[in-house]
Amino acid sequence: MTPAIRSIALTLALLGATPAVATASFANRSIGLEVGGFKFGGDGDLVDYGIPISLTGSFYIDSSFVFFLHGSVNIFNQRTFVTGSGGGIVLGGGGQVGLRYLFLEESIRPYADLYVAVLGIGRGDTLGDTGTAVPKVFLGPGAAVGVDFFIADSISLGPRGFFDLFITLNFPPRYAVGGAITASTYF
Repeated sequence: MTPAIRSIALTLALLGATPAVATASFANRSIGLEVGGFKFGGDGDLVDYGIPISLTGSFYIDSSFVFFLHGSVNIFNQRTFVTGSGGGIVLGGGGQVGLRYLFLEESIRPYADLYVAVLGIGRGDTLGDTGTAVPKVFLGPGAAVGVDFFIADSISLGPRGFFDLFITLNFPPRYAVGGAITASTYF
């Protein structure tokens, strides 16, 4: 066997013996599930915290930019109502729509998000014309940072931390600060 053939055979043997590693997906779309928690704050708030369970979706635009959408069902802990009745578990909903910038497009993808957030609380902290607590809806800008770790070619897991600022006309500004764990599949 000639030295050139031995070199090629040795190279192929070494490449075949290397362990397989997860590589990042080059697919443009993703869908995922996110579970997290956040502290809801601001002057006069009667809701302590929320637990969002979100369905997420994204579409890769170009040059590391991704359009994303989160829709969530939220479980809130409400301390008390204005009428003096007890608080408890309150359901609500929400979502975020915005742009994500990927700092890397490899098997580890750190990112930053800018978006518009909406949050609805099933029973609010003020009285309506009927004398009962009425729903509250908040809208405002938000930002997040996170990282996706690809554990397979088209599956990623990762943490995300966020801050939302809700602007209201008749009440002081409210905010939500929290984090979540996301599992996504790319296609």
